[in-house]
Amino acid sequence: MSTKPLTKTPTLKRTRGQTEEQDSNYETSSSTSNLINFMQADGDWQETAFSYSLHHNKAPFNLATLDPSADSQLQNALRFLPAKTQLDALIEAFFSNVNHHYNFVHPPAFIRQYVNWSCRRSQGCLQDIQLTTLIFMMCACVTQHLDEETQTTLGIHLTQPSKDVSKAYHDAGHRLAEAIPVGFYHLTNLQWKVLSICWFKGEAKFTEAWHTIGLAVQEAYELGLHKSRPFSTQDIGAQIGRRAWRVLYCWNWQLSSILGRPFIMNDIDVEPELPDLNNTPPTPTLHTKLQYQLISSLAKRWQTPQNINSPSKVHDYKKMTLRKMTNGHG
Repeated sequence: MSTKPLTKTPTLKRTRGQTEEQDSNYETSSSTSNLINFMQADGDWQETAFSYSLHHNKAPFNLATLDPSADSQLQNALRFLPAKTQLDALIEAFFSNVNHHYNFVHPPAFIRQYVNWSCRRSQGCLQDIQLTTLIFMMCACVTQHLDEETQTTLGIHLTQPSKDVSKAYHDAGHRLAEAIPVGFYHLTNLQWKVLSICWFKGEAKFTEAWHTIGLAVQEAYELGLHKSRPFSTQDIGAQIGRRAWRVLYCWNWQLSSILGRPFIMNDIDVEPELPDLNNTPPTPTLHTKLQYQLISSLAKRWQTPQNINSPSKVHDYKKMTLRKMTNGHG
């Protein structure tokens, strides 16, 4: 799949409330019926309410929109996306095969946005750049290692090798993201950046992943995710942010070890207690919580992997890790 350069263009600002008010006039297409099923199943999520507001952020609705009929940058980007039926299949495949690993894209909330986004796309209305970029990254992650048998099973038909298609989606998403104005911090930005890191890791491009972690961490700081504050269990936005923070924290330590780079994240003040592992069924994100707690303990003692530089420290590191694996909370 060939790529075309995208040109810089002015952006417009609109709140999510205004977006949803405008979108209420659109009807759901019948071709999204399979996706609607994801709105009924929350999986590891215990709530159906959703809010993008995190920790009383001053500007939680920093959305940048473009008019596709007047903006060549968005026009060029949208050309990389397949027809609606195929795009629906890719989004469905993302939630079936990818999202459960980290679970920081909330299916019901996203599908509601995606249905409205699809209607706006078909009618040439203003588009949310952050959401469009997230869709590109979701498609990139889905197609990254998609063999022909899986394509047939999922009803996805790629005309070129999946790795080429995946790279084209990822590159197009990054070029479109250049149109997001500086200072438009948003949870959706954090989501697509984390997926971009996931894509780079899948390509063994660890240096690129490291640099993107830096950008994602800056976004997380601006959203206040580094601060431990009580939040309602019904605040899905806060849960998404906390999960993304845990994933970034673990990947930061991992890539610091691989590349010999410093550890760049500060831990949040207080981590909620883990559930009783003996009496509570495990959730899809339990492994991330356990890994996060282990790395948090390691970071508190050694600050960065580069400080584990002697046989005695390696022995202590191994002992601490084994104890954590054996005791869970220990």
